[in-house]
Amino acid sequence: MRNFSSPAFFPRRQTVRQQAQRGITTVQVAIGILVSVIALVGSFAGFQYVQQAKVNTDVAAMADIKTATMRYGSVLGTNGFTANNSSLTQLISMGFFGSSAFSVTSNTAVLNQYQGGVSVAIPNDLTSNFDGLTFTFAGMPPTSCRDVAMRIDNLATTIRIFNGNSGGTTWVKPLNGTLDAASVIAGCGPASNNQLIVTFTRT
Repeated sequence: MRNFSSPAFFPRRQTVRQQAQRGITTVQVAIGILVSVIALVGSFAGFQYVQQAKVNTDVAAMADIKTATMRYGSVLGTNGFTANNSSLTQLISMGFFGSSAFSVTSNTAVLNQYQGGVSVAIPNDLTSNFDGLTFTFAGMPPTSCRDVAMRIDNLATTIRIFNGNSGGTTWVKPLNGTLDAASVIAGCGPASNNQLIVTFTRT
């Protein structure tokens, strides 16, 4: 008769139990998949939130530049904007790029939040070129390029997009025209080196 209380019997039972516990159950697999999906969705939502926050910052910065252009233009009077009174250094000193969307280096260069350069020029797309300033924002990723262009329609007089992928420039809002959403989508290339070329006027 087997003695079930003998020490030799219990190690055998523990070994069988340990072997049974080595496998992964279907419930554990399902929990693992669920956790992975939740983490993936959370990271995507976080990325979307960061992207939208950057776009909001860009749009607010564009509004500030429009206001500064109008204010400075009223001071200049009939003479208007010229290369002599509207260099990047001069605009920096007047607070055109005080938004958190920009970083100013040595009062001679401006970077946007994508580390692309910002430049200014006297426009060649206005009836009177002295009535506004054209700003180029380089290094724009496709999503920001599209969203910002769509949302500054009421601020900008003209908008062009230089496609960093194809190298072509698309007019998405010509002088006295309306914004063409299809052109915006086509103009912003998949690479993160698009240029948004925006003209603001003093009126």
